[in-house]
Amino acid sequence: MTQPGPIHAHTCVDNPHFVLQIEIDVTPQQRPHIAAKLGDYLEHLQQLFHLHPGYLASELHAEGESQRLIGRLHWRRREDWEAAWDCRHAASDLFADSLLKLGARSIRFGSGETEHSA
Repeated sequence: MTQPGPIHAHTCVDNPHFVLQIEIDVTPQQRPHIAAKLGDYLEHLQQLFHLHPGYLASELHAEGESQRLIGRLHWRRREDWEAAWDCRHAASDLFADSLLKLGARSIRFGSGETEHSA
């Protein structure tokens, strides 16, 4: 099975920054379809945000044969994300519904600050 690669708007950052994370638990059978859908969603968000101040990158991780997909949006600061994010346009119920119909077991959104990696 081909693994989806990272989707980057800019080079990924090593400095401390804010991350919005989408974790999706999937069945092995539905993993390719859901990974493609999540990849499309991240590309859409990348197109929406790439010109916003503080937006750094988007990426999709699907490691090995794991049953978890992780999408991340990287921002310079939490305030940059809050200024740009419009939940009515970026995180819709249709996104969650379509992934659940494809076979996603659960969808979680989280966020937090990263640590500086030396």
